[in-house]
Amino acid sequence: ARGSAARTRNGFSPPPAFARETGVWGDANASQSYTTSLPAEGPSRIYTKWVVYKGKGAVSFEPVRPAWKAVGQNGVAIDREGSLLLQFAKCTGPRTYDWSTKKTFALSVAELGDIIIGQEAKFFHDPGMQTSQAGQVTKSLKLSPVENGWFISLTVNEGNDKVTHSVPLTGAEFAILQRIAEYLVPYLLGMEMVFQGPIDVPMDPIPQGERR
Repeated sequence: ARGSAARTRNGFSPPPAFARETGVWGDANASQSYTTSLPAEGPSRIYTKWVVYKGKGAVSFEPVRPAWKAVGQNGVAIDREGSLLLQFAKCTGPRTYDWSTKKTFALSVAELGDIIIGQEAKFFHDPGMQTSQAGQVTKSLKLSPVENGWFISLTVNEGNDKVTHSVPLTGAEFAILQRIAEYLVPYLLGMEMVFQGPIDVPMDPIPQGERR
């Protein structure tokens, strides 16, 4: 009983610890443990996101690495800056969200600046801009301050169809978003690579249709 109480806080059992030396989740002496399939040199891709769940919908925030291109005989340069990808989903039931019909919006480095300084902002994207598909799909993202927090809403117009997602953020949640944006900016510009030495040119990190 004492051991059980020691592993429980506020009624929830904490996740097991990961032992890097053995590649095992949990206590190596316990009856149950979980092995990982991570290669010795580390994972080839890392997936991480922050999700805010609310009564009528949810929004996730996921960093997208910049794309690189080879330059000269032995160099690389930014081909496209990274972004912060927002994905919106409707709530379809208690704690149930339909991510299969999600709508996306990728915030650029310049747009993240408006979040960092905490001002009301509205962003407009046309994924087909400068192509024959210009105007077929348009996206509008709005950040508005409200009492005790912020409101983030996305409107997507595709032909005659119009879809709107709205998710409220508390003041604390918006502060987290600001901190994420501030931290990401140098990485989305690839500046940390200057200090890391030679690198491989990575593949395009995000499908064309979700970049904007």
